[in-house]
Amino acid sequence: MFYRPSFMITITCALLTTAFGETPHAWQYLTGQWTFESSTGLRSDVTWTPKADGKVVVGEWVAEDGTKSSELIGWRADKQAIVVNGIGSKDGFWHIEFDKITATKCEGPGIVAYSDGTVVEGTHTIEKVDDDRVKGRLEGKDAQGESALVTWTWTRQAETESAGASTESGKLERQDFERFVEAWEGRWTGQVIPVDQAEDASGSEARVTAYFDGHALHDRNALIGTYYAGDFAATWLLSYDPTSKVIRSTWIGSNGVNSHGTMTSADDRWILRDAGLNADGIETSFVGTIAISDGGETHTWTNERTIDGKPQDSEVEVWHRVSRP
Repeated sequence: MFYRPSFMITITCALLTTAFGETPHAWQYLTGQWTFESSTGLRSDVTWTPKADGKVVVGEWVAEDGTKSSELIGWRADKQAIVVNGIGSKDGFWHIEFDKITATKCEGPGIVAYSDGTVVEGTHTIEKVDDDRVKGRLEGKDAQGESALVTWTWTRQAETESAGASTESGKLERQDFERFVEAWEGRWTGQVIPVDQAEDASGSEARVTAYFDGHALHDRNALIGTYYAGDFAATWLLSYDPTSKVIRSTWIGSNGVNSHGTMTSADDRWILRDAGLNADGIETSFVGTIAISDGGETHTWTNERTIDGKPQDSEVEVWHRVSRP
């Protein structure tokens, strides 16, 4: 089961060399402004800043629902561990000790208390993907012995984005969801590369014809779509969350992938971000940027996938609407 805390679980291996001395995991790049995205659909902006002459690092988080959290990170020489302590604005708190530290990965035990009273203890792991991306994982149990698993990524914000020049909006109104439904409902066809399809012997991309059928539900408060590409099939469910003012996305595929995320808008584009696990328990993430043209009858997707922390080749898909409802 997934837990969606009212504050951000903030775990950071290391933020700069001077903060953690000669620790084997000193990530100088992990300072400044980043975007946090969780498999629960939660999204937040985070700023990490060195303090006290670089001996500690302070993280300030602002979630899309307005919740604020602060954390203090430092190296404890007596425990040979990176210690993280945090408190959220809605009575949550967390304490993590990373005692298994390498140049690319940190792991350690921790306890997290959520604002609803739920307490989870388990193993926290974060791992460097590249200089602009970090992935994380919390796996443990609550007081009732139920399993809890959450995955997430941090992505460095571009300078223009951190300065507020980006026009992407994480806050959508209900009329924006109506605009989204109008853009996606109906029958569509496109040429795609199946997720599990490798290049053929000649090196050319092996594309198949894919089909998508989108229908509005419940007085147009939700959209459900069925997707077929070769032997692969999936169901896509989207709905408007009036509390967080985002579009929630759930994707369930015949290959065992079950992922969750959000849809946002930027100018004339839509951006889908989600993450989850496949049938083998391997972490997956996806970012799709969709440009709409031809009076709304053509969608061009630019897709970025990560499987088990390994970025896949970018893909471009062009979809055409065949009919409207």
